[in-house]
Amino acid sequence: KESRQQEFVFQDLNDFQLKILLKFIYVGKLNEIDFVKEKKEYQQQSVVEIILRTIEIADRYQIPDFKLLCEDLLMEMHFEANSLI
Repeated sequence: KESRQQEFVFQDLNDFQLKILLKFIYVGKLNEIDFVKEKKEYQQQSVVEIILRTIEIADRYQIPDFKLLCEDLLMEMHFEANSLI
């Protein structure tokens, strides 16, 4: 029998971005805590920068629900920050 192995390589994703993408694919949701938990590995970037990069990835791989969820998360963070002022 001939064996077929299908493989998809995400060369432009770091470990965190792949983890977030897979969590969304399997669970169907994310929240700010998912990004904050992993921020410790990427301290030079803010949570907003990480989410913006994730939106670019969602757009590149054409995952509109993932992109929309990240955009909604950014909006929530923006409204929360402004309500504290």
